[in-house]
Amino acid sequence: MFLPYLIGMLYLVGVIRGGCPTTENAIKMADIKDAAEVSKFIYDDSVCKENAMVPNTEFKIIKTIHENLQSDGEGIRSVIADGPHNTRILAFRGTDGTEQLMLQVVDALKSKIKFMVGSQETWVLQFFHNAFKLMFYGKKPYMTDPKKRYIITGHSLGGALASMLALQMTQEFSGSIWKHPKSCLITFGQPRVGNQDYADVHDKLIPTFRKLRIVYKADLVTIIPPKILGFVHHSRAVFMGDETYWSWTWGKRRRRSLKHDVRHSNTTTDVGEKRLLTTRRYWQVCKEQEDSICLTSLKNFYPNTGDHDMKHYVYESEHKPDRFYSRKETVRGSFEEVLIDTCHGR
Repeated sequence: MFLPYLIGMLYLVGVIRGGCPTTENAIKMADIKDAAEVSKFIYDDSVCKENAMVPNTEFKIIKTIHENLQSDGEGIRSVIADGPHNTRILAFRGTDGTEQLMLQVVDALKSKIKFMVGSQETWVLQFFHNAFKLMFYGKKPYMTDPKKRYIITGHSLGGALASMLALQMTQEFSGSIWKHPKSCLITFGQPRVGNQDYADVHDKLIPTFRKLRIVYKADLVTIIPPKILGFVHHSRAVFMGDETYWSWTWGKRRRRSLKHDVRHSNTTTDVGEKRLLTTRRYWQVCKEQEDSICLTSLKNFYPNTGDHDMKHYVYESEHKPDRFYSRKETVRGSFEEVLIDTCHGR
């Protein structure tokens, strides 16, 4: 059993190009934006209309798949969307509410199940496994073209299913969807999916810079199921946050503006002691798997369900942050640059 597995792993190393990304093949902000827009649109029932255009993108829905996960009619939806440059987005929808997901996960915590990757045994939450099995075969016919570029995405539960699909597709059609050097996995508010073996094989078979696990501020869903129960995130986390800082330059500009306002009005307000505090938005690329240092660098980190809303992820993807940080907090002017810097240990 070991020899076929080893041969398969060696083959996939050749198929799925590893190494550090370059400016040519690194995941771009535009890719994150397109993935976020589709992941948001999938919650809208109008996504079911034939040839529906995804708002704020050039992508068109070519297929919608809907399956009932539970007897109460709770459904899971996935879509396939085609866009420019021979790119296809495969997206999964999350549950209708954060509280609903929390209840489902808590109820299912006692149930883990094997998830085989070739001959490698891993364990995932049974709730995720059941949902994935329902959706997988409907998507399979749309993932056979090695010339296409694929972006696999999803929010919340949808992110967990996207993670499983990305891994499963290293075993299907000779890993064909990963043959394109720009195919990638981008998830938003993804919960932990499986155990340490799941995270390890995920990172072994899919280069960690061809997948982004995006977390907005203190999104509570991203820290469930808890690590104490053996669940571990795979790579690569990207945190979207904001920080308050002292800015002498900003303060001088602000005081000049205030003094101008005072001179041209009847007020006598003293502006000499105005505070020099301001807030800036930033993204930071983290190291492999669980990165507590990167996580705790966020100011006022109190996990909450409000930060899980897909609207936050869409807003962040549509508006360039003030700063991009690498893992070692090197500041760069673009997202691609910090991906490359982090890969090179800068």
